[in-house]
Amino acid sequence: MSETAVRLKGELGRLSASERAEIAHFLLVSLHDDVEPGYDPERDEDLEAELLRREQEVKSGADVLEPAWKVMAELREKHS
Repeated sequence: MSETAVRLKGELGRLSASERAEIAHFLLVSLHDDVEPGYDPERDEDLEAELLRREQEVKSGADVLEPAWKVMAELREKHS
C-alpha cells in the first residue's frame, strides 16, 4: 500500500460514520466508472432512493436487521 494510502486511511478513520459513508460511496462510484463504462447515474439515484427507504424502515422498526455473523452461520448451515 502506498504511503499516501496509509496516511489517508488514518485520516479517514477519524471521520464520522456519515462522512466515511459518503467517501465510500464516492470510491465505489469511481470504481464502477472504471469497470463499467456504460454507467447510468439514474440507476445510482434509484439505488440511493432504495437505500434511504430501507434505512427508514429500520429506524422506524418496520424492519429488523440481523447481525452478519448470524446470517452467514445460517447460510453455511443451509448449504453445507
